[in-house]
Order: sequence, then structure tokens, then C-alpha cells
Amino acid sequence: MALLQPERALDRRRVLAAIGLAVIAFVVYNANLRPIAEGDSFPARYLPLAIWRTGTLHLELFDKAMNTGYGFVYWTMPLRGHEVSRYPIVTPLLVTPLYAPAAYYLSETGWDSRRVKKVSAAMEKLSASLIAAVSVAIMYLVLIGIASPRTALILTIAYAFGTNTWVTGSQALWQHGTGELLLAVVLFAAPRAAERARWSNVAGICCALMAFNRPADGMMAIAVSAYFVLQAKTWKPFLATAVTMSAVWLAYNVAVYGAVTGGYASMSAGHYVSDTMLDGVAGLLVSPTKGLFVFSPFLLLLLAASPKRFPEDTQKRLAVLLLAGLICELIVYSRTQWAGGFCFGPRYFSGSLPAMIWLIAPLVDSMKRPLRFAAVALIAVAIAFQAAGAFYYPSSGMDVVYAQEHWTLWHPKYNTVLRDFHAGRIGQTMFDDVE
Repeated sequence: MALLQPERALDRRRVLAAIGLAVIAFVVYNANLRPIAEGDSFPARYLPLAIWRTGTLHLELFDKAMNTGYGFVYWTMPLRGHEVSRYPIVTPLLVTPLYAPAAYYLSETGWDSRRVKKVSAAMEKLSASLIAAVSVAIMYLVLIGIASPRTALILTIAYAFGTNTWVTGSQALWQHGTGELLLAVVLFAAPRAAERARWSNVAGICCALMAFNRPADGMMAIAVSAYFVLQAKTWKPFLATAVTMSAVWLAYNVAVYGAVTGGYASMSAGHYVSDTMLDGVAGLLVSPTKGLFVFSPFLLLLLAASPKRFPEDTQKRLAVLLLAGLICELIVYSRTQWAGGFCFGPRYFSGSLPAMIWLIAPLVDSMKRPLRFAAVALIAVAIAFQAAGAFYYPSSGMDVVYAQEHWTLWHPKYNTVLRDFHAGRIGQTMFDDVE
């Protein structure tokens, strides 16, 4: 038997390492044995079951299970005699195949409300954690292509456990987890697209899905789309799939909701506008209760990120576009209710985390030992924060305080990590009765 070529063997080792990291992440993400969800993710929790049971996107059969003591249900809307999701359906459609065993179990044992709540909560948790774990594997493969194996491993661990990939992306079917996965795939496709057209096709599909999965991610989708559109070898296959996929989702939004923005068109924009851009920028980045640099302090390295640190012109171009996308997101989110509602930490930036990690990779790779040690220390702090969120949030109920008293978002003693840790660990699991 012929010996494996060194490059092929190395590729196999990289893939196995990526799979190993994904398995570890999946286990860690499920270690708390409970979903961390809010009403925003409820349509994604129940839509796959609706599809399996009725073959439709109608949610009225799950009204009792979905209205878990919240009173007014804001996550669905009446439309032509049915209840439909007010939120995009990209994520629930993607995870529908994963719900097949759950749908079969319910069809055999009965679709009573209590059983549906338990099963759907477990499936939401498992589906979200699988999406996040797959994104971890892809990010390792992305990073190994632009940094040393040691740096790739360090930053993959930082991405998996030191950011909201853990407490947001992996814990419930928010749109963010899918956004992270799609962006990670695009970053993986970018250096391969010029040689193989299929990677441009894949990137086109992912960029379109990013925008329709979470319209706010459309800014990052446009930024990375420009990378493919501006290259002679990639623009045609990229646009072929991006335009086709976009047309499908636009047609759906217009046909069902009568608006290109889908269910978001029915929401009151005034409710989500912040007072000033300065307040929003500061809140998003350094608020002691929601700031990106507080919950993931190693991302302060973004302030020193530069396209010049990348060796290849194509990488420099992509870095410029990713930075532009992040700046646009910061500006837009700064004019919203930047605290993000009932959630742990800087939820709004979750979908762009792969870009942030990619941008700091060459900087971390070039660090000497003292600086690298400091970066690892900051990553350790971030992991501690996320672990506290996974096992303790929201035991203190600080989200209610933030909503009622805006000033508490700026006071260090109201940091949710400290408050939740003091309040104690959440004991309920997805195997118990869920609300």
C-alpha cells in the first residue's frame, strides 16, 4: 500500500482535530442540561415540529405550548387565519431534519402540551449546540490556513468558549448561531473560490442566507459578498447562487408577509431606537453589563487589527471588507436598544464573531511570549464569564432590572455575571418541566 502524501496526511489530521474540537464543544455546550432561550427563539423551537406534523408553517397548534406565561405573545402574528412566525424561518428550516426523531416520538406518544414543551426544549438545545459545534470545527479549519497550529487552536478555543458562541449561539435557536455558521463557511470558501467555482457557489448561498436569516447580518453579508464580486474568477458563480437564493426568500417574504423584510415589517421601529449613537457605541463595547470588550476582553485586539498584517493581497482585501462590515454593524446597532433585551452579554455581535477571530489571527500569531501569555489570560477570563453564563444565568433576574432602570447597565456592581454567581446556579434542566 502506498504511503500517504505528507500534505494529505496533514489535511487528515487537521480534519480529525476539527472534528475533535466540535465534539468537545458539543459536550460542553450541553453540560448545563438546559436551554437558555427567550421568546425570540420560540418560533424556531416549534416550527420544525409544525412542519413534521402538518406540513405547514402554521403555529396555532402550538399556541398553548408557546405561550409559557408571557401573556402577550410577540413572536407570532395572525395572518390569513393562521399564526405564523414574526421572525425569519431560515434557522428552523435548516434544523427541521434534526427534529425527525422527536416528531416520530410525539406521533407515537401523543402531542399533548406538556410533552411537546419538554421535547421541543430539548431539541432546540441540541440543534443549537450542534450548529455552534459545527461552526467551531469550520473555524479551526479556517484559522489553520492563516496561522500556526498553536494559534489556530488557541483562537478556536477562544471562539468556542470565550465568546457568546457559548451562551447565545449554542443554547437556543436564536438567529445568531446560524449566522456564525454561515459566516464561518464563507471564510472557509474565500481562499478556495478562485480555484474551484463550487466554493463561490457555496459562498453565494451562505451570504444570501445570512441576510435573510438575520437582516442585521446583511451588512456583513454585503461586505463579504464584495470580496467575491470584485474578483474575475468568482463573481459569476457567486452571483448565480446568491441572486437565486435571494430571489427565493424575497418571493417568500412578499408572498407571505407582503413586505421584503418579512415579519419584521410589522414591528414598531421606534421601540428599538436608542437615544444617541455615542451611548450605543459605548454600551456595545464597554458597558460593564453588556460590553463586548468586557465579556470577551481578548477581542480588544481588534483595535490593533490591520489588513497589513496579512501576507496575501486577497487576504488584505478581505480584511478591509470585514472591518468595514464590523464598523457598519457597530453604527447601526448603536442606534438600537443596544442592550439586546433579555439575553446574556453582547448578543448583537454574535453573528460576526468568526470575522473578529479571523481578523486578530495574524496579530496573535506574531506575538512574543509575554504578549501571548497576556492574550491567553484574557481568553481565560472570557471563558470564565461564559461558563458563569452557561450555568448561572439568569438566576439573578438582572434583565428585568436593566429594562426598568437603564442606568444600571453602566454600573459595575450590576454586572450579570457577578449577580448571577451570587444568586446561585440554575438547577432546572431540560428533562424537568419547562415553562
